[in-house]
Amino acid sequence: MQRWAGPLVLAAAGCAFEPRGTAGEGPTPDADAAVDIGATTDAALDAAEPPAPASCREVLTTDPAALDGMYDVDPDGPGGLAAFPVYCDMSAGGWTLIMASAGVAPADQATTTPVLPGVAAHLPKDRAIALAVVSTQVHIRTEGMPDDSVTSVPGAAPIEHLRAGRIVNASTAATASAWIGARVGRLTYSCDKSATLYPSIYWACGNATGLHLMSSGTQRRSRWIFNAATDDRLEVYVR
Repeated sequence: MQRWAGPLVLAAAGCAFEPRGTAGEGPTPDADAAVDIGATTDAALDAAEPPAPASCREVLTTDPAALDGMYDVDPDGPGGLAAFPVYCDMSAGGWTLIMASAGVAPADQATTTPVLPGVAAHLPKDRAIALAVVSTQVHIRTEGMPDDSVTSVPGAAPIEHLRAGRIVNASTAATASAWIGARVGRLTYSCDKSATLYPSIYWACGNATGLHLMSSGTQRRSRWIFNAATDDRLEVYVR
């Protein structure tokens, strides 16, 4: 945005400019005490700018015609993390993208901002947590296929675990009953992985046909079905 940087310097244009008054009418103002009008104006403009929205959902609530794409958000408000860009899926209801696996396990993805569809990356942990705090749901889908997915029940255990920086199925309360969607049958598990941390997302431990979007040593997967021959291109959103 273009900002006014203070008054024109007339001398630069060849015009004479003298301070009010003449010699002998009082002391010449101390140059060191001069007010930086340009800096003051910039500060005033910064203060006048409205705060960035907390999430993609807030953007869509404010502007129902908002399109898919990049938006600046500030989930923890002034004084916390600076606003940062995210990808928003508005056509599916204002979801914020925090991970795009592109068929790559979390430990092998880039940690970056923003995360874009189709690029193997995830948001830094502090930003993912900040977004989870202002969200109520987690949504895991096949890339570009909102219906080939699972979505957590609003306020259920998965989003709580993500807020704590943990894998979203870090407790028995995060089992299939906490989710809806076409892929719910891939979410059952039989062992405790509650110590597993973000950027791992889901570990259907003990279920060879379950969702594994996780990294642990040499075991690294991005698959709806653990024993499938190849990894899947998965996306993780919050709202």
